[in-house]
Amino acid sequence: MGTAGTRRMHSECYIRLCAFDSTLSWESLRISFIVQRSPAEPGFMLARHENGGRNFGYETQAYVMEKPEEKRYSYERSAF
Repeated sequence: MGTAGTRRMHSECYIRLCAFDSTLSWESLRISFIVQRSPAEPGFMLARHENGGRNFGYETQAYVMEKPEEKRYSYERSAF
């Protein structure tokens, strides 16, 4: 099945296209990119936490935990 067929079958999903290199001694993923995004993206952010000294911990958090989708990217105008 090609990209167009995959898009028809999974129109509400993310679709990632991956290309592999089968050259001897390489044999791994060489390139990957998103060819279709979901119509409704929950969105994620990377939060960094200091664990003491120079050690940092990272955690992914969904934006949906803080703001609903319709208010996520809106900007309030301030009165001057």
